[in-house]
Amino acid sequence: MSTSIALSTRLRFCVHLAAGLPVIACGIGCRSRTQNAATNESTTRTSPIRDSVDRLNDADLYFGVSRDRIAWFVYLNRLTRSGVLYEPLGTVNLCEVRLGPGDTLFFRSALGGGAYYTFEGRVGQDFLDGVIWMQRQRSRTPADSFRVLLGLLPLPPPTTGPSKSLSGLYSDVWYHEGAGDLLGQEVLLLETGSSMRAVTILYGGGPGWPTAADSVVRSGDTLAIWQREPFHRGPPPDAAVLRGDTLSFFDGGPQLPRKHSLRDVFTGAPRFRCP
Repeated sequence: MSTSIALSTRLRFCVHLAAGLPVIACGIGCRSRTQNAATNESTTRTSPIRDSVDRLNDADLYFGVSRDRIAWFVYLNRLTRSGVLYEPLGTVNLCEVRLGPGDTLFFRSALGGGAYYTFEGRVGQDFLDGVIWMQRQRSRTPADSFRVLLGLLPLPPPTTGPSKSLSGLYSDVWYHEGAGDLLGQEVLLLETGSSMRAVTILYGGGPGWPTAADSVVRSGDTLAIWQREPFHRGPPPDAAVLRGDTLSFFDGGPQLPRKHSLRDVFTGAPRFRCP
C-alpha cells in the first residue's frame, strides 16, 4: 500500500501487525494555533497548589476532544488540589485548583507555550465537564473557549523493563537553528484494553493543535485511525511498523522514536511551572 504524503498539510498512515510486531496507522491534520476554537458540545466523552502532582494513588487522567477534534488531557489530584494540563511543548502546572459545592471545579494554569489556561465546570466520578479558556500572554483579544467533556483514562501501570504497552509519546521533532523553528511531528498513542486512540501534533515552526482521530477501527492485526475531512481524502493511508520503540513508516516515511511512556508524560516534572 502506498500513497503520497504532504507533511505540511496532513499525514495519513495505517497499521498492520506483521510477524507479531505492532504496526500503526493514523489519519492526521494540523490546525493553526491562531484560529479560534468552537464552543459547542464536545463530541467525545471519553488552597495553594504544590508544584507537582501526588504520584501514588490519588491522581486521575482525563481525556476528551472538543468540537474541532482538538485533544485535551488534564491530570488532576483532587486531594492535594494539584495537577497538570497537557501542552505540546510540555505539561503545564495547575497553579490554582478550587473545588466547590455541587462538585464544581475551577483551575488556572501556569503560563505554558505563551498562553494561560482556565477551566470552569464540574467534576464527577469519571469525568470533567465544562469549558476551557486559553488566553494568550500578549494578546488583547478575548480568550478562545473550548467546550469539553473529558472522560477518565486509565494510565498504564509503571514498568521496570521494556514496556508491552503501545501507549506513549513518539516524536521526531527537532530544532532548526538557522530558522529558529521546531519541525517534525509527534504521535501520542493511548491504549486502553482492546481499544486505542491517537493524537498527533505537527510542527512547522511551532506546534499545531493536538488533533485526535475521529474513529479507530481494528480488524485482526490491522489498526486504522481515520480523520474526517478536510484532513483525510482519497486512497488508503500509508503503513508503518513498530520496530522496537520506533514507529517506522514505509516508503521512506518518517521514523518516530518513542520518547516517553504515557505515564511519564504526566507524572514527570512539568515543563511550565507556577511562579
